[in-house]
Amino acid sequence: MKSTYLVIAFLATFLTSDALPITSTGQNCAVCEIIVDIVRDTMTNPDFDNWIEPFVVFMCAALKIQDNFVCQGFVSANKDEFIWIMSQYLKNPIEICGIFVSDCDYSFQPNNATWTLPMPGIKPLHQEIPDPDEKEAIKMPAGKWGTVAGASGVVKCDLPYWTLINMLEHIVATHNDIDYILVSGDLESHATYDYTFESHEFIAKNISNTLRSYFPDKNIYFAIGNHEGIPVDNFAPHFTPERFHMDPLYTVMADSWEGWVPDDQRDSIIYNGCYVKQLFPGLRLISLNNGFGDYHNFFLYLNQTDPDGTMTWLIDQLAMAEYAGDKVQILAHMPGTDNMALEGWAINYYNAVNRFEDTIVGQFFGHTHYATYCMTYEDPEDYKSRPTSVIYSAPSVTTISNYNPGYRLWTIEGNYSGSNFQIIDFEEWMLNLTVANENPDQPPQWEAMFLSAKEEYEMPSLKPTYWNQLIDRMLTNDTLLQQFLRNYYRISDRDCDMDCKNSILCHLRQAHHSDNLCSDFMPPQKQAYAEKFPNFKSKNEAIEYVEDIKKKLLKNHKN
Repeated sequence: MKSTYLVIAFLATFLTSDALPITSTGQNCAVCEIIVDIVRDTMTNPDFDNWIEPFVVFMCAALKIQDNFVCQGFVSANKDEFIWIMSQYLKNPIEICGIFVSDCDYSFQPNNATWTLPMPGIKPLHQEIPDPDEKEAIKMPAGKWGTVAGASGVVKCDLPYWTLINMLEHIVATHNDIDYILVSGDLESHATYDYTFESHEFIAKNISNTLRSYFPDKNIYFAIGNHEGIPVDNFAPHFTPERFHMDPLYTVMADSWEGWVPDDQRDSIIYNGCYVKQLFPGLRLISLNNGFGDYHNFFLYLNQTDPDGTMTWLIDQLAMAEYAGDKVQILAHMPGTDNMALEGWAINYYNAVNRFEDTIVGQFFGHTHYATYCMTYEDPEDYKSRPTSVIYSAPSVTTISNYNPGYRLWTIEGNYSGSNFQIIDFEEWMLNLTVANENPDQPPQWEAMFLSAKEEYEMPSLKPTYWNQLIDRMLTNDTLLQQFLRNYYRISDRDCDMDCKNSILCHLRQAHHSDNLCSDFMPPQKQAYAEKFPNFKSKNEAIEYVEDIKKKLLKNHKN
């Protein structure tokens, strides 16, 4: 049976990062409106609750968003959220078709919509400071220690728990000079269809307790990742019904982090998953929940402007730190690059970073699974303007997306009078699973990929200027690029053609959505889903097609 792109295909926006708005003809706009009308009218039918679940499962599998097992589990677990959000979308067919059919005359693209927050005070004249003082500073079985997921012939899977334990044991035995630990989010597995409050509650407690047992005398600070959302990627702001709010899970997190996060930050965590901590005199840590800018957070498509005042909260915290003369490290999960954050969130974060560039001394993110970074520029539309900061994404421990597990060790200016708390350097460690699984009964050997990023990339320091220059150097130096990709993928075998090269280097510049930042090496065009539309000859044919699917599904569900 041919499938059609029904309005409920917005499931794709949070089930797969490859989901994109359709580029279509005017006819498809009309078809979309018809389908929205049908589904909206049907929501008042007593049989709606019976047929909507199998209908969504069918479309999820037919569009190859996920396999039938994943679709069934995800839709069943999140039926309540789905029906409520769909009821809000369907109030106006023009609005929802404008979202998903990109060339309608009334097309609205929420991913590129912007909203602007004012920046407080007058930005001080930027002062260049000296370099930091380093003196102070299942087709085949998975392997026992894990398998690089996504490799040819291998079903994607996360890392076994015992490999995580082995990593913690290695860190305790190898690094005895750790001051504190940063965890950038995503504690759950990638079995997104199986997420429940109870499973998230268990994992939040278990991971916190496990880390506490291995590092009893260290402070550990968490950020919230997109997989902490229920459903995945979804963090309901407080304008939604109370039953969708994340407050109960945030409360579990606040309890799990007791002793690491100040008591006066508990209410902030429970409200929106954010907090601030004074690490040392002169240095603060801000943990930002940027799930409120998540591209796949479908609650935000109803109202994405500063959800729960979270971006305003960040700006206020930065302003207070600047007034006190303190420096700030930001711990968060998702960078603002394309298909990760909505542009409104991304550009406001970008503006805040530029406004407080002399206050922010570190931005520690995750999410991408690869080891990378992203630049910000004084002019957000011009990569030739002065670089203002670097957003770092550390390697993931999980193997999902075809990477060996890894971790990063940072060195910053020490806690002494006059310290600027600049990042001095970092080292990268990884576990080669191919080697580890050759002798599964032997303890695996973690190895240093490099012990100095400065030496690895031949940079005088880790200031933004030198990271930006590295992009230009990799454009013309393939040997250097391959060295970067080796660290990026953690030795996984990956071919990288010209499109791959352009895409990776473009992302190093795109801390928000702007093709201007990659105008000298445009990445390949994204593929749309236009082929998903049947070629209806009339509106009546479209109506008959949808009604026929609905009847068949309802009949099968009753049987």
